[in-house]
Amino acid sequence: MKTSQKHNALISLAFAAYSALTLAIFNPFVFLNAPRILICILLVCFGSFVATFATLILTQKWKNQAWKKVLFILSFLIGAAFASLTPWVIYRPEAGSFLLYLSSFVIVALLPMSIATLWLIFDELKNRISISSETKEEVQLIKLISDKGKILAELDPKKVICFEANDNYVIVYFLNDNNDLVKLMERISLKRINSIADELNISFKRVHKSYLINPEFVQKVAGKAQAHRIHMEHIEEPVPVSRNFDIREIQE
Repeated sequence: MKTSQKHNALISLAFAAYSALTLAIFNPFVFLNAPRILICILLVCFGSFVATFATLILTQKWKNQAWKKVLFILSFLIGAAFASLTPWVIYRPEAGSFLLYLSSFVIVALLPMSIATLWLIFDELKNRISISSETKEEVQLIKLISDKGKILAELDPKKVICFEANDNYVIVYFLNDNNDLVKLMERISLKRINSIADELNISFKRVHKSYLINPEFVQKVAGKAQAHRIHMEHIEEPVPVSRNFDIREIQE
């Protein structure tokens, strides 16, 4: 539950405006004339903003997460309670109007407190789903790192079709989130990529001095004897096969 001071101010301002509107409808200031009612509503609006904003700031500094959530929910009730003090002290309603006056401020706080409670429940469920997803579907990424330690790319091995060496660069053929083919060229050696795959126990196959392929994307193997070609999904040009590579590793 992380919020910035700007968000706290917006929440407090929204609650102050809501308080003023609700009190204008319920009108607990029946013991006052019209001009004083308007003054009371303005005082309540200002008081609820200040008290709610101060409580939200205090909430962020609270270390205990459970109490932090409780204080966040109660911040609206605290704001309404503090806002009710100023008109009470200044105008002193009659005893007969006290119950209406007090209940109006409780009603003001009920809806925001309910919304805050539901938001915290939803946030908690969302975090649990996220943690569960990360645990069950943890993806081991291939990190292409330059000689200077810079991360050039982070790739899902299940999305990588093949790597093609091109001078001092490597062209990566992979699928994006929409399963569209993407080509990425980075200054790194194919030998380095091969060693990274071996370290992560990822089953790419070195079929040629210039190609490292993902067997999962192999469509078919064509050609005869020393002229085999591998047709890969999503790539038009077939991949050449080196003479010293056993093609049966792919065909199996």
